[in-house]
Amino acid sequence: HYETNYFNQIKVIESLSKELPIIVVSSISHKKCKVDFNNHMSLGVKNRTKVYGRSKRLLNYHLLYLKDQGYDIRITHPGVSATSLFASEKGGFGKIFNALIVPLMKIIFHSPDKSSLTVLYGLNDEVEYGKEVGPGGLLAVWGYPKVLRLSKKMQNSEKQNKVVEFYNSHKN
Repeated sequence: HYETNYFNQIKVIESLSKELPIIVVSSISHKKCKVDFNNHMSLGVKNRTKVYGRSKRLLNYHLLYLKDQGYDIRITHPGVSATSLFASEKGGFGKIFNALIVPLMKIIFHSPDKSSLTVLYGLNDEVEYGKEVGPGGLLAVWGYPKVLRLSKKMQNSEKQNKVVEFYNSHKN
């Protein structure tokens, strides 16, 4: 998760011009996870969903840092849809959850086409520091795109700097 969801995205962004609008697809899962600054890589954590959320939280901390450095970063997230992230054999939720809940999720939550609208919104409108584009419906998991406020915890420059230090010590 960390190579794909964090390190590689930052490497690409840092190679781009600060003047380009950079649309980054994050995840709502960052809201439910905390970064363990003594275990950035979540070593020993078996729950795949938790590891994924932590990698996205690291990414968002770093993105806000880069936005402060003058990059035109636009954070988006598509909301919730049923993906392989929930698969029990991959450390996600259990088999009962997958048998009962995932089919309901396919009915309740929006399609991948509707999920992609947040990216289009982010491409066409500048997103201010401390905000992201996500679904504007119930719990920001479903609905048409809307600019949403990131938590004050995400805007903590001390934590952002810790994440950047971690990245710089591991980027090779």
